[in-house]
Amino acid sequence: MKQLLLSLALTAFASLSAAAPEPGYADITAPVQGAGGVTYFKLMQQVIPGLIQDGDTATGQLPKGIGHLAGDDAVGETPETVTIRSVQAVPVRAEGRTMLWLLADLGSGGNLGTYTLLAVFDDAPTPKLLDAVEVDTDQLTFFVGAPLPISTEDEAMLIGSEHSNSSQTYQNRMLAYLHDGKLKLVASIYTFGTRDCDLIQTEELSVTADADSADYGTIEATITRNRALVLDDECDDPPDDHYQHRQFSATYVWDSVEQHYAAARDDFEDLARQDEALF
Repeated sequence: MKQLLLSLALTAFASLSAAAPEPGYADITAPVQGAGGVTYFKLMQQVIPGLIQDGDTATGQLPKGIGHLAGDDAVGETPETVTIRSVQAVPVRAEGRTMLWLLADLGSGGNLGTYTLLAVFDDAPTPKLLDAVEVDTDQLTFFVGAPLPISTEDEAMLIGSEHSNSSQTYQNRMLAYLHDGKLKLVASIYTFGTRDCDLIQTEELSVTADADSADYGTIEATITRNRALVLDDECDDPPDDHYQHRQFSATYVWDSVEQHYAAARDDFEDLARQDEALF
């Protein structure tokens, strides 16, 4: 019998590019490239003033008042002691300038066991903190793919948070951008996969945007659901032509009055209700 496997794939597309590798990780004590010898530890001290270096780690107490990218209802448990060993770093453009986004696992806490902080720094001439928010919604949190151009001067970034059990995978993808120096959320998108001896289902997310003007462009998100029945007693994977494919879409447009993105179309709630029946 084949081992039961669950594969839930996500691919994020920028304007003219295919899937990109995951942004790399750096030790907390490593120097920031092009920052004149400033280390990631020094940058994180701007977020956590009492942070101290202890060998190759940094420890301290998280200050009060840090919100969650998804709003107050999503704020998780604050860790008693912050412990940082590495950060995930990626340059993301805003208002025509390159900003440095840092994602740091702070240890226990958060929503499901790990508190993850996103901090954004103005990258010129010396990195200066602009905003910092919690971004975990699940156990494992990380940047996904490459920045997505949403105008001629701005980019958005996907942040993934997820976990898996023996037969199911639960994924959340938050699309974030920087507006007037503050981190904002375009949308929080969930995908779900399941694999047993009756049914295989995977869901693949793609995101594109109109980035041809200086104004924030329309963003299109599509989830392709791939589903097939497992028909033999050995639980073998069915042939490719046994899969049924269905697409669910959402469209997000810029509201110039309210100064944020809003959903003009959203089929994902219908997909979520169908997925919930399989939990």
